[in-house]
Amino acid sequence: MKKIALLFLLSAVFASCIFSSSLAEERWALIEDIQGSRLKVETFSDEVWAQLVQLYYNGSERWIGGIVEKYENEWGFRFDPKTIIVAEVTIEAWQTTIRGISENLDYWLGETAVVGARVIEIHQDPPVGGVWIAPNKLELLAPWIGLSAVIALSLVATAGFFKLRKKKQ
Repeated sequence: MKKIALLFLLSAVFASCIFSSSLAEERWALIEDIQGSRLKVETFSDEVWAQLVQLYYNGSERWIGGIVEKYENEWGFRFDPKTIIVAEVTIEAWQTTIRGISENLDYWLGETAVVGARVIEIHQDPPVGGVWIAPNKLELLAPWIGLSAVIALSLVATAGFFKLRKKKQ
């Protein structure tokens, strides 16, 4: 029994790890800093994602960043998806550029950095289940209305038949 419980617990932990790591990969934004350098930014936070989407649609610039970690891309780093921030004002010590982080990677690893950037692309998987369409309530109720009418007519016909039969006797 203990083995089954342990196996269930381990499989639940494994499944949650797979799900949590895939959430950030399903949605990401491409940011461009003031020098024209571009970087893919992933996030787990719905609030941060909403801010990134809003920046994309209104085209404004903000400070976007997080804790710098090594990553295999052209810059050699990314912002940790769990620590992404979008801010209008930040402390000056965090402010840099994508190229500045890449050229001084040893200095920035494990530290918070932000770049003045705008969101130029957003990518998000479409929701599962297709497109939501408002139902026509009359179409949904029509079979039940028809069934109710048939039952009512049957009852009236049966009552009329018994009255007629009783009258003949």
